[in-house]
Amino acid sequence: CDVKVWLVRDLNATIKWCKGCKNFRQWSAFGEKTRATKCAKCRDRQKEKYAAQKELLKMKRKISASAGGACSGSEGEDSSKTQTTLCSKDENDNAPKEHDEPSDSRLDAAIGLSKMMNL
Repeated sequence: CDVKVWLVRDLNATIKWCKGCKNFRQWSAFGEKTRATKCAKCRDRQKEKYAAQKELLKMKRKISASAGGACSGSEGEDSSKTQTTLCSKDENDNAPKEHDEPSDSRLDAAIGLSKMMNL
C-alpha cells in the first residue's frame, strides 16, 4: 500500500501515503523519488535528524576519549582502518545529572550495553 499511487477522480489528483506524515500527500510532494515511502519533506527531516544524531555521537566519543575513559575495541587491528569504539568513564555514568542535555535513548542503550560487556 505504501508504494501505490491513488487517483482521486473527483479532484483529478494523484495521491500517495506518506509513512512520515502518516497521511495522504500529493504525489508531486514525493519529488523525484516517486517510489519512496516518505515525502521529500519527511526525507529531509530524517536526514537532519540523522546528521544531528551522528554529530552528538561524535561529540560524546570525543569527550569520553579526552576524559581518559576505558575504550572497548579490538587490539592488533590495522590502525589505518576506521573502527568504532564506545567509551565509558566509570560505573557512575548512569547516574542522572541535572546539567546533562536530553540524549538519544538508542545511544544510551548502546553505551549501557558497552558498559555491561566490559564487566
